[in-house]
Amino acid sequence: MVREIDGTLNMKSRQAANGVSAFDRSRSAEQGLTFVSAERYFAEQGLPFSDAEKAALLLVDADGAYTNAALLLSDQSKFGVQCTVCEGRAAARSGARMVFSGSLLQQFHEAFEFINTNCALFDRRRLAKGNLGYFPDALRELLLNAIVHRDYEEAGSTLVSIYDGYVEFVSPGGLVKGVSMKDVTSGGAAHIRNAVVANVFARVQLIGNTGVGIRRIMENYAGCLKEPVFHQAPASFSAMLPKMIGGAMPMRGHGSLKEELVLKAIASKGSITRVEVEAMLKSSRNTAITLLDGLMDEGKIVKIGTARTVRYILPQ
Repeated sequence: MVREIDGTLNMKSRQAANGVSAFDRSRSAEQGLTFVSAERYFAEQGLPFSDAEKAALLLVDADGAYTNAALLLSDQSKFGVQCTVCEGRAAARSGARMVFSGSLLQQFHEAFEFINTNCALFDRRRLAKGNLGYFPDALRELLLNAIVHRDYEEAGSTLVSIYDGYVEFVSPGGLVKGVSMKDVTSGGAAHIRNAVVANVFARVQLIGNTGVGIRRIMENYAGCLKEPVFHQAPASFSAMLPKMIGGAMPMRGHGSLKEELVLKAIASKGSITRVEVEAMLKSSRNTAITLLDGLMDEGKIVKIGTARTVRYILPQ
């Protein structure tokens, strides 16, 4: 559902001992909730959304009353995601603008569709030199983080602004107490603000291992001229994802250290697999794929074999 957000919620809950808000586990002030959107997304995954399932997911408390997590996943959720296409670097010169509300599950899918429509995306396995765009996985991860981990005790929408050269995500509320910026970028965050909501998103397979998504984004951009920028403010957290150039993806200098390590390993061993690259670089699967695809685009390596027998060798 797309509509303007009318009014704000004045709901402040007590803080848990470790500094993580107990908001999503607290009883909702609104109990007349419906879950048409949530039921649809659960059904698409072949999952029930029964009373027993809601209880297991902590959407109801011990007395059978809906929690704030249930409110956020309901059709009556008052929070939203505001997406704006900015024609230049001045936000005042804006183009298309939409506000998505309702269930957080519905907000994510509708907002991501808007971002897809208004950003040039490219598949890292089918890069075209000179084709400008973004990694879909990176946009998806930052949108999920902005929706799932924002502070819902703060009024206001989650903001997504699409500029000429970057996309900016701004979520109300700073980082959870006890979590540093280094924790965010390295995947070492120990506390989750909305653990109940995060568990629901994991249940419908929208998120996997919590805390490693941003680290993987940083790995994909490692060595590039432009890298994602994260900023913590007292009342907000922002992430800026730069637009990349397809093909080689501009790197610092004439070649990255990671590329050199892979090429030396192939020269020494004769060939290498993607799994071996992951182990050698201590990187994610996506990072290894991006690096190997880039080397193939540049004609520095050749792929041989199929499926599980795929290996990479130097050109003959």
